[in-house]
Formats: sequence, C-alpha cells, structure tokens
Amino acid sequence: MKKVFQIVLTATLSICIFVLFVHLKETYWDDIYITNFVENISSPQQVLWRSKDEVIFATDEKFSKYSFRTNRTEDIRMKDGNEIVGITENKELIHCKYDIFMRYTEEDYAMKISIFDNEHNSVKEINLYDSFQPLFIDEKYIEGVTAMPFLLPYRYKVDIESMEVVEKEWNGELDEQNRRPEGLNLPYNIDVKKAYCLTKEKCIIVNSVGNTFAYEKKSSIVKNYFLKFSQKLHVFFSQHFPK
Repeated sequence: MKKVFQIVLTATLSICIFVLFVHLKETYWDDIYITNFVENISSPQQVLWRSKDEVIFATDEKFSKYSFRTNRTEDIRMKDGNEIVGITENKELIHCKYDIFMRYTEEDYAMKISIFDNEHNSVKEINLYDSFQPLFIDEKYIEGVTAMPFLLPYRYKVDIESMEVVEKEWNGELDEQNRRPEGLNLPYNIDVKKAYCLTKEKCIIVNSVGNTFAYEKKSSIVKNYFLKFSQKLHVFFSQHFPK
C-alpha cells in the first residue's frame, strides 16, 4: 500500500512539475502574439503611425486615434468631405482639404487646397491649374495622383512653401500594401486585405470586409533579459579586450 502511495505521489508531482514548466515556458520564454479588434474603425482610408504606440485613422466620416497601450480608440474630429491628414516632424497633425472645379477657360483654377494645423486653424491656401487627388501631406509637401480616370495618369508633388508643382508620368498603380507580411502570427479567421506595419512586430490589419485589428508581437521576458545581457557583455569585451 505504501509503495502504491509513493507511485501515485511521484506521478502527481511529475504532472504538476510538467504543467508548471509548460506554463512558465509560455509565460516567460515563448513570444506572445496579440491581435485586438479596433472598435469604431471600418475600412480606414488612411493609417498613419504617430508613434510606436499611437495610430491615426481617417475614415469616411472622421479622424480618430488608437492607442496600443490601452487598446482604445478616441475620435479627434469629424471629417470635411475631401480631406486627408498628415503628421509633421513634431508629431502634430496637419490637415489638407481640397476642392476640384470644372475649368471653362485657361484662367480658371482647377483646384484649391486648404491647409490647417493641429488646432484646425487655417495655415495656407493654394490654387492650382491642375487637379489631382491628394494622398499624402506633411509640413513641406503634398503628394497625390490623377483624380479623373479618363485623364492621363500622373503623380503630383506640391511644395507648400513655393507652391511649385512637379508632375511625372505614373503607371496607374498605387504603392501596394503588404497583403500578408511574413512572420505574422494571426488567428486563422483573420484574412489580410491590407497591412500597415511599423515593424514586423507591430501592424494594423484590415480584412476583406473592412474590420480593423491591432497586431503586436511581444518578446518573452527571458529572451529580452538574455538579449540585453549579451549586448552588455559584448560591449564590455569590446571595450576591455579589443582585438
């Protein structure tokens, strides 16, 4: 009877140790892949990285910001018709609203661009004889492509300060989004239509029906510790024992 008890006790302890080992391995050694649904964002027209933890979205109706840290979305303001947003070097928002007109004479303008700062104060207005669809803006340039499908395709770049316009021929294709970057560990039920990746470890994913997800890979605690330790060790030997 005592021998049977010892066998049962040993088996029970072995199972507990094994379960504990698996749990510790998953918690402290294995990388963690997190995919969170981003609420109130559907089929974003723009996805801009303001920092490694904050993303700016432009949809049909509004501009919003999303925080990876809190997994929350906050509306910035409603969107005015034809409008895009950009990010300056100081991480402030800059807005570009554009109106396209019919031209009846050569003196008529084809387009007006209105630029607003982070507080939506008017910064500058630019009138152009060519029209295009803006896709990008920062404090220096506005870039875009031919707006009308029946016109010859061109890419445009406008210097905001000088208002000089540079145009060049374009093959009609937009810069392709990575449809499924290598190394993403996504749930099987998430198909990738577009991926806006800051790095391979952090992406915004949009699926075929417009649902938006925040993807993040977090390295294990143990791996990070050994990586930092090896880096410090390398620096130490490089300084004290140079080749």
